[in-house]
Order: sequence, then structure tokens, then C-alpha cells
Amino acid sequence: MADSTGFAATAVAALDNGGIGDPWMRKAILSRADPPSAEILCFLLDRAEESGAVPGGSLGSWNDFLREFSAEVAARGDLEGLVRIVAHIEAETERPSDVPLVEGLGAGLQRSQLPTRSLSALLAKPLEGLGMGQLEGVASVLENAEATARDRERSLAERVGALNLVRQRGMEAALPVVEALLDPTESPEIQAAACQILARFDRQKVADFFFERWDTLAPTPRREALTLIAGNPNTGLRLMQKMKAGEINPSLMPPMQRWSYSRSSNEELKSLAIELFGQASADRAEVIQRYQSTLKKHEGDPENGKAVFVKAACATCHQVGGIGVEVGPSLADVRAKPGEALLSDILDPNRAVEERWAAYAIETREGRQLAGLVAAETDAAIEIRLPGGVSETIPRDQVARFETSGLSLMPVGLEGAISEEEMADLIAFLKARGDH
Repeated sequence: MADSTGFAATAVAALDNGGIGDPWMRKAILSRADPPSAEILCFLLDRAEESGAVPGGSLGSWNDFLREFSAEVAARGDLEGLVRIVAHIEAETERPSDVPLVEGLGAGLQRSQLPTRSLSALLAKPLEGLGMGQLEGVASVLENAEATARDRERSLAERVGALNLVRQRGMEAALPVVEALLDPTESPEIQAAACQILARFDRQKVADFFFERWDTLAPTPRREALTLIAGNPNTGLRLMQKMKAGEINPSLMPPMQRWSYSRSSNEELKSLAIELFGQASADRAEVIQRYQSTLKKHEGDPENGKAVFVKAACATCHQVGGIGVEVGPSLADVRAKPGEALLSDILDPNRAVEERWAAYAIETREGRQLAGLVAAETDAAIEIRLPGGVSETIPRDQVARFETSGLSLMPVGLEGAISEEEMADLIAFLKARGDH
């Protein structure tokens, strides 16, 4: 393996020695200026094909490695590297490595400065030096993706990976697949993944798609639809107008989105949000005192509190007892906290905010609005971790606005979603499960 600096050989040795399963090790290699990503990737691919064994022992880690390194090659516009990678993707026999490789290439193209920034565009107009004959394997994987996504005999990971490829084929190809997978007999994970592939398409058309099917949506796709529609000010306004007209129940709006809209610089959005959801009291001490009086009288039911934890969207940013996802601060120590302290944390989240938990807002040039925690930054992109545990990487040249108010990602005004007795139940649940 030729490498004048020896870095590629050193990186391969590190990956072999447990590094493939270590996301920080992979990031460290890719964070180097102009890393030999294609050289490392193709060397390990060749060896895996020769031995028939997955490097690192874990198929999941191997697939993550393939996605990340192929995405890096595409994002940097490394044409020579692209040629080397697509040579490993066969048209006639689909191999396990093909799907993660193509997924990575698609994700990387979106972040690149190349004239073609999607796989469908690349196939329609191949780059100079990368002819259609070389792309037959990529085309084959994309064509097979729809069948894989629909096939209930395939694993969840295979189907989700295939859905990411269906998205690469464009909105017209994706919508019929999404509609088929909204079938209530499908698993919630597949329904959610199917909805999520619509995130990068025309948000008005996506909103139309969901509004037309609103009454038949199961809970999971309805929640995903709300997230997509509410994440854009134009479609969010349409959503609230439907709520005001009685077509959609206002109680479905997530607490965090209510808070965001009530602070919007768009006066129409802001006034409608306040009309529908009310405005959080500025006097946090008064609210806390009111809830404390109930806390002293009501012991709280942990089982009911579990339902409150999910209903009030706490589970989108915190994990307790195996429920939810860890986006915000860990709740591992809540059992040791007095109930009054937990109450203050919940009702007055901005009382003390560490910088790492401050919410950031990103608006893209396409009009998408995202609010979450900054997970990582590079010269080329910003990775933001969103409520629900999903991370998105936004190329810097696609960012129209990037700012923070210094406030917590946790919304103020949860008293609008949690009654006083429910709060006692929630705290009982947190204290019962906080050490699990």
C-alpha cells in the first residue's frame, strides 16, 4: 500500500486495533487535513473481499466506517477517490458493502462543491472522468433500494439503509414508497424512517402529502409529520392555521415547538402561537411555588409519571430507565436530587445553563430551520444534534443563519403541557428510575 507519509498505513493499523468500532478514532483520522480516505477505504475493502471477513468483527461498525469514509471522499470532491470506490460496487451481484458505500457517497455529495450534489444528478450527468459505465453498480444499488425498503423479510438496518437510497432518487420516487410504508402494520421504526427521508424535499409539498392523509396517520408518522411541518416557518404557519380552524388538535404541537414559535421574529407566527398555546409566565418563581404546594400534598405515581415523561416530550432529549434518547444532560443523578430542585430544573431551565447545553438555531438557504445542540464543527460543516436523537450535518455554505440565545434547549413553559399532579407523578418516576 503506497503512502509516502505513512499516515494511511498508521491509520489502517489503528483501525485494525479496535479503531473501526470507535467513532472517535474514525473522526480523528478524517479530521486530518486532506486525509487519504479513499486509500484507507479501498485497502480495507480489498482485504475484506479477499478474506470474506468483516474487519473489526462488527458488521454495524464496518458499515459505519464505509459510510463515513466514502462520504468524506465525495464531500471533498476527490474524483480519483470516487473512481476507486465505485469500482468496488458491482452491478450484477449486490454485496453487503454496496449499500453503505452508496449511502456514504450520496451523503458526501450533498456537502461537496461538485457540480452534481446528489446520486440521481450524478447518474443523469456523470462527472468528467467518471463515466456511466463506471457507475452501473451505483445505479443498480439505487434501483434495488425500493424493493429492499418494502421487503419485510429484510432486517431493520437493511430497510432503513435502503430508504436513505430511495431518497437519493428524488421526491417522485420516494413518495409512493413512503405512502406504502405508512401502513399501520409496519413497525414504528420503519414508519419513522420513511417519513424522515422527506426532510430534504420541498417542504410545502411534503406538508400537502401529510395534510391529505392526516386523519389516517398512525401515532409515529403523525409525530414525524409534525416535526417536518413545524420545522419550517411557512408550513408551520399552515399547521397552526389548521389548528385554529379546528382541523388539527393544537395539543399535538410539541412543547418545544410551542416555545420556539412564541419567541419567533415572525410576528404572524408569534401571535398565532400565543393565541393557540398561551404564553409562558415570565415569573418562574410564582409558577414553581404553585407547583411546589401540590408536590408537598401529592406523593406521585411513578407509573403515571412514565406516561407524562413520554407525553411531554421529555423522552426526545433525555433517557431514563431505557426510555428516550440522550441529547441533553444525563439524568443519572436525579434520584439524589430533592424533588424541589428537580421542579426548578424542569420549570426554570434557563436558571443555570452550561454552554454545551445551550440551544443553537440554524436556518439553511433552503429555508429549513433546525434547533438543537452543536455536536461538532469543522471548517466545512456543522453537526447539530436534534431532539429525538437525530444528528444532521449542515455544510457551512448552506447556512443562512447560525446563532444562539444562550438559553437551554429545554423549553420554558412546560406547565402548559404538565399539570400540577402530573408533575408530581413525573418527579416520582424520575426519582424511582434515575439510578437505572
